[in-house]
Amino acid sequence: MSLPSLHQVFGEFKTEVSNATKLLDKIENNPGVLHQPQVDLIFELAFLKIFIAWEQFLENTFIRYMCGASSLSGGKPIQIVSARYLEDALKVIYGSRDYADWTSVDVILTRANSFFDSGEPYATPLQSAATELTNMRRIRNHIAHHSKKSREDFKKVFVNIYGFRPQGMSAGRFLRQCLGAYGEKCIKEYTKTLESLAEMIVS
Repeated sequence: MSLPSLHQVFGEFKTEVSNATKLLDKIENNPGVLHQPQVDLIFELAFLKIFIAWEQFLENTFIRYMCGASSLSGGKPIQIVSARYLEDALKVIYGSRDYADWTSVDVILTRANSFFDSGEPYATPLQSAATELTNMRRIRNHIAHHSKKSREDFKKVFVNIYGFRPQGMSAGRFLRQCLGAYGEKCIKEYTKTLESLAEMIVS
């Protein structure tokens, strides 16, 4: 029986990210076509698409490593819990629930440490970007739910980055703002982070 490959999973993730970023580039290269609230909305939807692709990537690589898949360089994580088939791996992860949380760094690290020795290949990449991933999760939840809690958590992103709580800032407007020393927009910085982490997990 051939082992499930990570090549397709990694390729699908990169394709989803590329499609979303190409849309944003098209919007930015044609200023004035849309009003700013419409641009904000597109940035929010693009970010949501990218982060959901990240969640799917984590789940799909996780179950494949459980089934004995090798990384792109040929290495294999040391399994604590294994499965023969992908469906069986999902059942173990889900337990009595219909899904697994792939947004919380703490939840993912706890799961990784329970299933693989030292939590690798997830522990090192995710720990290195824990703050960014937490901020991304808060932005994702604010876009998806827009509840009182998600609004409060979204404000914490500003506190983490800028040290203050702004008023009237939408997720889309924030994602269009520059972040970091090189003046990249927030959404591009976050996308680069996810792409780098994904490559570390499958390498």
